[in-house]
Amino acid sequence: MLKVSARKKLRDFSIDVDICIASHVAVMLGPSGHGKTMVLNMIAGITRPDDGKISVGNTLLFDSSKGINVGMEKRNIGFVFQDYALFPHFSVFENVAYGLKARGLPAAEIQLRVMRELERLAIANLQNEMPARLSAGQRQRVALARALVIDPCLLLMDEPLSALDMQLRSRVRSELKELLRQLEIPTIIVTHDVLDAIGLGGTVMVLEHGRIAQQGSYEDLLAAPASRFVAEFVESNAYTGNVKSIDEHGDAILTLENGLEISAILEESYSDTILIVIHPWDVTLQKTAEGAVRNMLKGKVLSISPLRDRVRVTVDSGIRITAEITRPSLEKLRLKEGDEVYAGFKTMSVRVFPLENRKLWRGT
Repeated sequence: MLKVSARKKLRDFSIDVDICIASHVAVMLGPSGHGKTMVLNMIAGITRPDDGKISVGNTLLFDSSKGINVGMEKRNIGFVFQDYALFPHFSVFENVAYGLKARGLPAAEIQLRVMRELERLAIANLQNEMPARLSAGQRQRVALARALVIDPCLLLMDEPLSALDMQLRSRVRSELKELLRQLEIPTIIVTHDVLDAIGLGGTVMVLEHGRIAQQGSYEDLLAAPASRFVAEFVESNAYTGNVKSIDEHGDAILTLENGLEISAILEESYSDTILIVIHPWDVTLQKTAEGAVRNMLKGKVLSISPLRDRVRVTVDSGIRITAEITRPSLEKLRLKEGDEVYAGFKTMSVRVFPLENRKLWRGT
């Protein structure tokens, strides 16, 4: 089990995290510049926190009150860096063997352990190659082998898939998930990509300006986001607003932040500002206003973005609303950027959450 309660003052904000991870794999999700890599650096011993405690199992790695700060080389933590950080003048074998040589292990044991990892990751045939001759996927495997060869008590991975193209990324993500399942090593993976969080992690931690905004499964975050920041980052449409009216049946009119009104079904009324969430896959697109749904917003197509086997279409209807539709649906509509279109969604698709004790994040 990893326990982190640490703080570090940065130039623009402060890292202030309380993390307790008992699950096998946890993903730290958040945009660039919000402190994800710094959290990993504090756990690994690269950066010293200003105060707090860090422990793995029964081993105390850092305690500011007791003056304990175990050096990076003694923490037995495997770290796969974002750029892989392979030594360009070392062969694949020498890169993987580096940590073992630094620990003074006998040559025979180094040979055995290095080849074990290279074979496990199916790169034994590359042992004499130099990093410059490797593909991005092969460099990632070498970096992972170097992290695993020390038999770490904890594995940290900083954006492990960011250097891969889209097609390779999907395949490597599946392979990495299966490998981590077999290894059974507690692992923290940092990423800014929601697909990585869905594909790799059991527990997802959303980091916002150095603080954990919410933690849980991806489904938990979708079902009940703790803030607008979380809702938007897990790729939902999120707005702030108020309940204008509600009748005895729960039929309600909501006023969004720009004055636009939409219909919803509520189980209760809210007197304060609310968070309104509409998932993209609950939004339909059509060329006319005809239809059974009560919420139909006319707007112009801002962008069309492929997403796996589907397409995300963002529409400006006074608010920006994104629909996730199938490729055949897009082809049938013959949409292009600048076209007028109607975005529709059912009243039951509008999810409402109170904003008390929730931080409101206003995106740009």
